[in-house]
Amino acid sequence: MVMLTVLKVYHFSMGIKYRFIVLNKRLIRCQKDFLYPTSFFRRNHLILCECINFLSEIFGAQILFVTILIILSIVKAFDVVIKSGNLQVEDPFQFVAVSIWNTGMFIVFAIMISASCEQTIQEKGRTQKICHRLLTNLPPILSKNQEFFQQEFRLLAKQIDQIEVKFTAVGFFDIDNTLLLTIFGSIASYVIILLQFKEIKRDLKQLIENSKKKSWRRLCEELNEDIWGKTISEPSFF
Repeated sequence: MVMLTVLKVYHFSMGIKYRFIVLNKRLIRCQKDFLYPTSFFRRNHLILCECINFLSEIFGAQILFVTILIILSIVKAFDVVIKSGNLQVEDPFQFVAVSIWNTGMFIVFAIMISASCEQTIQEKGRTQKICHRLLTNLPPILSKNQEFFQQEFRLLAKQIDQIEVKFTAVGFFDIDNTLLLTIFGSIASYVIILLQFKEIKRDLKQLIENSKKKSWRRLCEELNEDIWGKTISEPSFF
């Protein structure tokens, strides 16, 4: 299920990215001759932005679940590596190797999701840069076609400024390169807690062992002093 969700998000986001690439290439080509109908670029840009929102709505909850699962799985793998010396299994090395393999696989999943969404958002931002550059390169005296060009791309630049879209996981966090920092930061926090818990557990175990030895030593000393134990006085009757 995790792999299927990751592949779906990856292919959908990369599909949107490639459509932004095509849109940007056509935008650059318009510098020589405007061959597209009115509002062609604005309409297509708006459709692609709606596709980003649509993908976030459909896969947002699944991406949140996958992210939590990635964090828990990697933390569990670190826990196995930390406890590798005390594992009650026939082949501890193989068990640790499987845990490391699962960790690497989940890290690849996180990179695939974050990288594909980040590249799509970057390509979307490139549309705005191209639009402003084309408007800047217009000559002072415009022909009729260039005036139409200027008006159309001013509207496109205004639309790009007004529409702010991102891939999100149900609004909890943005899906981009910062997702990797979030995952690794959470993993580091939980691993530190595991190490601290292991140290506290070891200290507590040592305190219990010392307490047992001390109690046993005191009991032996009491038996050596009075082997029959303390006498119980007979009750007096009136």
